[in-house]
Amino acid sequence: MKRLPRWVLVVSGCPAAAGGAHGFMVATFAGSGAPGPIPGGVQPLDAPAALALGPAGILYVADARNQDVRTIDPSGGIRWLAGGAAGAGYADGPPGAARFLLPEGIAVSGAGLVYVADTHNNRIRTVDASGDVATLAGDGTAGWRDGPGATAEFFAPHGLALDAIGNLYVADTLDHRIRKLDASGNVSTVAGSGVAGFADGPGAAAQFSAPEGVAVDAAGNVYVADTGNDRIREIDPGGTVTTLAGNGAAAGCADGPGVSAELYRPASVAVDATGQLFFADTGNHRICRLDPSGSVETLAGNCAAGDSDGQGGAAQLAFPRGLAVDATGHVYVADTGNNRIRKLSP
Repeated sequence: MKRLPRWVLVVSGCPAAAGGAHGFMVATFAGSGAPGPIPGGVQPLDAPAALALGPAGILYVADARNQDVRTIDPSGGIRWLAGGAAGAGYADGPPGAARFLLPEGIAVSGAGLVYVADTHNNRIRTVDASGDVATLAGDGTAGWRDGPGATAEFFAPHGLALDAIGNLYVADTLDHRIRKLDASGNVSTVAGSGVAGFADGPGAAAQFSAPEGVAVDAAGNVYVADTGNDRIREIDPGGTVTTLAGNGAAAGCADGPGVSAELYRPASVAVDATGQLFFADTGNHRICRLDPSGSVETLAGNCAAGDSDGQGGAAQLAFPRGLAVDATGHVYVADTGNNRIRKLSP
């Protein structure tokens, strides 16, 4: 039996929110809303989980239940890149023969090399421009081991993010750690004790609970969607963890000053070129921003699951996850529960 992503099991019980004073306009960018199988072409998306913007405005999608990687051009045209055609599993090789198992994280370099968190294979994979897939790190064992990529171990990795010098940060979800894969192929732990919990502080003294999202800014600060703790965290370049948003109240839904705001299972974060931080408050079915004063504001969605375009709180999403922000401030959202990609415009 196919193993479903954990977000499917989350049911929000929070009250509706207003949608923020600066709500963005939400429009469907790609996806019919009906899930469907591949291979290839313009087949429907099925639980798209993660997004990354690449060269020439191409959007890359980890399409989890189709077990593949897609691209979407600036006009919304969907193309298949790799995986899925041979079914779920694990195999490197050319695009039609490669296999993934519920991939739920993605990043892309300036040169167009795609990195995939092959979540249920406990590996980090790459996809080149021709669609050929290779394993970069992880031996497939669900565990925790730093060291050379081929012998390193991950446990259900999700979010990926590249920094300016090519380090790849990994939200290693069920290891409750943030890891780093450097340009030499070595894996190290940036922060997290490996025990699910909540604690700010330096490196291994800090604690996360099933973090799913990660982003990095130009100054090298790493942002974490600490999903199980209902919080957004920051790791500074020295490795010290602090909390930016969320008070940890279960199933809460409220804007306001950072650590007073109430979040519910945030699953992804994104940062734009100006340092603005966006996050998907997944269990609350909304997209939020941390404003310059450190307050949380809702940009789209109203804490009730649904499927509709519109302005701010009038729009409805269902378990939104992956985010990507372009140079003009548009936010692309993997609206996972609706099998769509949405575009939020300021």
